[in-house]
Amino acid sequence: MPRRIAVVVFQLITLPMEFNASNRVLDAAALTYVAAAAASLLQLIDLVLRQRR
Repeated sequence: MPRRIAVVVFQLITLPMEFNASNRVLDAAALTYVAAAAASLLQLIDLVLRQRR
């Protein structure tokens, strides 16, 4: 029984750190979409500029 209590206490202590890590991972994933959108936009601009020549 004391071991289970220790596990629960440990999990409660580390829970905020886990949420923080999850948020950082989600932010990084969102930035990959932003980078992909920027790359697509630049490719479209390049294509339009090449068509005008």
